[in-house]
Amino acid sequence: MVDLSLHEKIETYLLGLMSREETAKFKEQIKNDPQLAEEVELHRLILPVPDRLAEIELHRDFKRWYEEIFPSPTQRIISKAQKRLISIFIIMLLIIFCVFLIWNFMAAQRAQQKQLLSELEDIKLENQGIKEELSRIQSKLDSVLQRSEPENEKKPKIPNNSEYVKLAEEGLMAYAEYMVESFRTRSVHSTLVGEKLIENADTAIQKGQFREAEWMLRSVSTNDRWHPKSLEILAFVQFKLQKYKEAIDTYEEYRKYNRDKDKTDWDLCLFYLGDFHNYKQQVKRLLLSIREDLQHPKRNEADVLYNKIQDSIGHIQK
Repeated sequence: MVDLSLHEKIETYLLGLMSREETAKFKEQIKNDPQLAEEVELHRLILPVPDRLAEIELHRDFKRWYEEIFPSPTQRIISKAQKRLISIFIIMLLIIFCVFLIWNFMAAQRAQQKQLLSELEDIKLENQGIKEELSRIQSKLDSVLQRSEPENEKKPKIPNNSEYVKLAEEGLMAYAEYMVESFRTRSVHSTLVGEKLIENADTAIQKGQFREAEWMLRSVSTNDRWHPKSLEILAFVQFKLQKYKEAIDTYEEYRKYNRDKDKTDWDLCLFYLGDFHNYKQQVKRLLLSIREDLQHPKRNEADVLYNKIQDSIGHIQK
């Protein structure tokens, strides 16, 4: 008769389901009972292979789970060291990555700076080339204009240090001081457009800004009551800008408003000196007229000017 309880006990033993005490006692029985030992070996052989494999795998899992839940002190030390090494490794990787990013950024900045410097140098060279080209074109243009100007239209140009201009400057500077001083010393400063323009022009004259003064004086309307004064000052400004022909025309226009012929004859004579080559006959006529008038207030100045012209330039032909 088959002892079912024995078969179950043997399978329980073989499957490792017994407790330690039971296993120890059963092993002792197997050792002392050859028949039991034979029966155990028989069960070991006939036990299904899948069940056996499952048994072995289950034993391994239980062992692994136990070691994970209750690690030994040595395993805990190894685990901490591994974690520390892993942490150090990760930190080093992060440092290397950051250094790589910084190096790339600085390299890009250096490359960009080098490119900007190169572009600036190219711009400088380009500007220098443009300046040289403009200078060359201007030289050619001046040469063409000089060659194309008809001989009968060419007029003698008076240099800035001409004796004629020097003689005119001596008289016009004193005249200009009187001319603008009378305007500066008026008691009331008006807000009229023309008067305000003359005030600003006078300020520009004192600073030597004759071009600005010319623009402001030309802006005074012909209907403005200050228009005659603007013409008088404008003639002087044009003379300072070496626009001698325009200065003469402006002063002749101003004479229409000033009935003091003695004064304007002398002043006009000075303006004529700026373009003496073209107005020598007018200078001669005015100087002779003033010198012959014994009562003329500028008779002495006319004699002095006449003598200076003779000494510096030569006798004025009659």
